[in-house]
Amino acid sequence: MSWPDVPEANIEIAFTDGSRKNIHDYRKAGGFGLALLYSFFDQMRLSQFWERQ
Repeated sequence: MSWPDVPEANIEIAFTDGSRKNIHDYRKAGGFGLALLYSFFDQMRLSQFWERQ
C-alpha cells in the first residue's frame, strides 16, 4: 500500500552508450548518494529560472 503523504522519487538516468537506469525510491530513503542527488536537484530548482514549454 502506498501512502499519499510519503515522498517518492522516480529517476531515469540515460548513459552515453544508450543504456538506461531507472530508480524508484519510496520515501526518498535511498542512501547517501541519492540524498546528494536530491539536494542538488532542490538547489537547482530554487536557483534557476524555469519556463514551461
